Amino acid sequence: MTAKANVKIKFSNVKKILDAMAGDNLGRAVVAGGLVFEGKAKLLAPIDTGNLANSIETVLFSSNATSAEAHVWTGVEYAPAQEFGTSKIRPHPFMRPAWDANIERIKSAIAKWAQSSIYGAADDNG
Repeated sequence: MTAKANVKIKFSNVKKILDAMAGDNLGRAVVAGGLVFEGKAKLLAPIDTGNLANSIETVLFSSNATSAEAHVWTGVEYAPAQEFGTSKIRPHPFMRPAWDANIERIKSAIAKWAQSSIYGAADDNG
C-alpha cells in the first residue's frame, strides 16, 4: 500500500512568504529568542541590589532581508567580574549558563515566530 500526499503551492503567495521573513519579521523572530535568553540570565544573575539583573536587555542590533542579529547584554560595569571572576572575586556566571541551558528553547522561540510569519503569509489569499 502506498500513501500519497499532495502539496500545492499557490505561486502568487511565494513573494509574500519570502517577504514574511524579511526585515521586521526576521528581526522579531531573533528578538523572541533573545528574550528567552534574557529571562534566564536575569534569573541567574547574582542579586545584591538587583541592578545587574534589571540591566540585562535584548536589543535588535541589525536586521535585513537575509539576516538578523539581536544582542542580550548588560551595560553594568561589574558584570564581567561577576561572570568571570577576578583575583579577589570568585566567578558567578549567569550569561553563559543562561545560554547553555536554554539554547534549544531559544531556537524554538525563533522558529515558532518565523513559522507563524510564514504560515500567515501562505494562508493569505489576497
